[in-house]
Parts: sequence; structure tokens; C-alpha cells
Amino acid sequence: MSNTFPTPSSSTLFATAQSFLSSSTCTLSSFTTSDGLPLSTLSCAPSSKPNGETILFMTGWNESYIKYWEFLRRLTSQGYKVLTLDHRSQGFSGRTLSVRDVSHVSDFELYVSDASEYALSSFFGPAGCGAKISIIGHSMGGLVALKLAERLGTSRVHSVSTVAPMICFKTPPFPWAVAGVLGKVLPSLGLGEDYTVGFPKEGWEPELMNWPKECSHDVERNGCWARQQEKDPIVTLAGPSNTWVNAAWNACEGFLKSYASPGCGRYPVPWIMIRPTDDRFVHVGSQEVFCSMQRGGGRVVKVLGAYHEALVECDEIREGVLGEIEGFVRAHHEGKEGREEMYEEVELRPAIPDLPEFQVRKMQKKGGGNGNIATLTVVIAAAVAIGGAVWLRGRRI
Repeated sequence: MSNTFPTPSSSTLFATAQSFLSSSTCTLSSFTTSDGLPLSTLSCAPSSKPNGETILFMTGWNESYIKYWEFLRRLTSQGYKVLTLDHRSQGFSGRTLSVRDVSHVSDFELYVSDASEYALSSFFGPAGCGAKISIIGHSMGGLVALKLAERLGTSRVHSVSTVAPMICFKTPPFPWAVAGVLGKVLPSLGLGEDYTVGFPKEGWEPELMNWPKECSHDVERNGCWARQQEKDPIVTLAGPSNTWVNAAWNACEGFLKSYASPGCGRYPVPWIMIRPTDDRFVHVGSQEVFCSMQRGGGRVVKVLGAYHEALVECDEIREGVLGEIEGFVRAHHEGKEGREEMYEEVELRPAIPDLPEFQVRKMQKKGGGNGNIATLTVVIAAAVAIGGAVWLRGRRI
């Protein structure tokens, strides 16, 4: 294993990102949803020789489109027009709560509706009859992309590409089922807008440093994102609300029931799924179940040793991932892949560089407070509520 990393330093990457995002290639704008929330959007034009195709990109939880400047630049260099947005209550988009660093949504379908409204207004529109778009999504954005492609259908979508999609997310320290119960109980106790268990009410302020090593092997790309967060602190969330957990949990369960359970339906849009094997944030097992139930019309790419942030990974990993996505998207644009074709599962075995020592990610509370006491109170209240519900159910039986 080598210790080779991308030659540009994080400061150089940051400067390049600023240059690209402020160039004539990129157009920053805003879009107002049907319920009146302003969302920040970015449109990237092809740098040369446009191919006439458009890609809609969905970021993950606690991310912003500025994080993916390198990916957007690469797509535009290949002739694609790219549309993307920051999801509601994150990035540069409008918040639904007065506490701006809590991720909050009452219904996961709002993410899908926002993206659908944006695509319909900015791409399809009155003159978009017969036009098709490709959708790419990472993590939470992967689930949004899958649900959005399903909603728009094959008459409007060429294909959907997902990278480490959040079909189920990890819920430490609780098992998945317990997290689902907490997600329902805590909002009923009036704690729906509070940070979920493990996050104090005062919130967190991450110091500028490398992302935890379980996100990516690339120190410099991680450092670039950290610098972007330091420049625009608004793009950094402290944590999800209890209501967000409930909404996301329900969305995952619903998707699994529809497309990853015995007797489920067939996912209607051609898809490719990039599956990092060392993912610490989403359940790889749920992805495996989906893939096993959806044998036609899809392609599964297991990336051995890769972490969750596959689009900002080291070049040894990233190049293989991008090649798979680009090849799949291009094939469906050109009509060379039939939707009925059964794609094989493939494995990428990148030579991953040794990971240097990372500085421990430190978090400091805003203004002190009794975060631990608040968290303990929530846990005790939830345990009492759950115990009471189980007892009452036993009494009825």
C-alpha cells in the first residue's frame, strides 16, 4: 500500500472550488417550494461541447452542493448540464425551525416533492415534452433519487445512479427497531423539534479539521470540505431532530416494503448502485436485500474497502466509482442498454492508500448548558413511555 494522496493540498482544492463555483459555468439561484420555503439551487453548464443531456444530482444529509464541486466540474467537462439543490433545512436553503443547525422534516416525501417541483420547473416545463433526465444521488440523496425517479417514471428519467444510498441508516446506540419506536414516541412527548438522543439542545460547533476517517480515505478532499464549512458555517448541521428520525425511518421502511421484501414489486427505472463495503453510516445489509430482490434493470458495484463518501474518496477509489456511473449514464442516454437486461454484480478492488493518523474530531457545545442531563432525561422519558405502551398492550391482550 502506498501513501500517495492527491497532490493538491486542501487549501489549493478550496481555492479551485471557489473559482469553479464563481465561474460562468455555475449559476446560483433559488427556488420556492409550494409551501413557500426558499431552496438554494445550482445549475452548471457544460464547459465545452454540450451533449444535450441533463443530470439532476441529490446530495446527502448534512451536505451542500458546494461539497461536490469536483464531481460537478467533471460532469460538465463531459458535456452534461447539471442541476442540483440544497435540501430543505440544510445547506444554504431555508430552515423550517428557528434553530438553524437542526435537520428537521415532518415527512420525508417533502424532499422528493421539492426535487420534483424543481425538476419540473427548471428542466421539463411546457417545452420539456419528451425530454428525459438522469438522476444521481448520494446517501440520503440516494433514497430521494430512487423515490424521485419512481415518481417521475421512465417517460422522464433515463436512469438513476445511487452511491451508498440510505435504504436504511445506522442508529447507534439503538437497534433499528428501537430507533423507530423512539422516533414515534419522542415527538409525542413534545420533543419532535429537539435534537435526537445523543445531541444536546445547545447544539455543536465542529472545529476545522479532517472529517472522521470512516468517511473517506482522502485527507485533502476532506480538508477542502472542512474549509468550505469554516467559510460558510450555515452548511454545517448539528444533528437531526426526533421528527426527522421518524420521517426518515418511515421512508426507509416504506421503500423496503415496496422493493426489498418477499412479493415486492419491481423497481421501475434502470438503476446502478455503488456499494462501499466499509460504510459506517448506512446499512449495507439493506442494500443487499434490495439488490437481491431487483435482479432486472440494475447494476450492483461493490467497492471493497471504500468508505461512505465514495464521491470524495481517494483517486484510487473515486476513479473506479466515477467510471461506473458515467458508463451507465452514457449507455442509457445512447439507448444501448435495455431495461430488461439483467446486469451482473461486479466488484472493484482498488489499491487503497494507507491512512495517516487523523486528528480526532472535536466537538464543543454552544454556550455550555446541561446537554448530558437533557439527553438522559429524554432517554428515561422514552423508556418509561415505551414500557408503558408495552404494558398496556399486554393488558389488552
